[in-house]
Amino acid sequence: MPQSLSSSMQGYYGSEKIVDETKSHVPAATKQQRPPPPPPPSYNLRQFESVNEAPPLAFRKPIPVAERIGSAKDAIKDFDGKMNKG
Repeated sequence: MPQSLSSSMQGYYGSEKIVDETKSHVPAATKQQRPPPPPPPSYNLRQFESVNEAPPLAFRKPIPVAERIGSAKDAIKDFDGKMNKG
């Protein structure tokens, strides 16, 4: 192995350099034990079946794009009319 590769491989698995895994550069007194992470939340699937009596978007019948655009335009006109009135 060329010198440049062998020197860069020091400390990696399979290299000639053996590192004592038990030694640590941090004293044991300064190490802090972390509490275990909380368990993941458990969801009740019934809470996703309906929101305000309406099914979630995934279960709704899709609305045609033209109808959505038309209703959006109507909503904008209504808003503009209310803003112009004051």
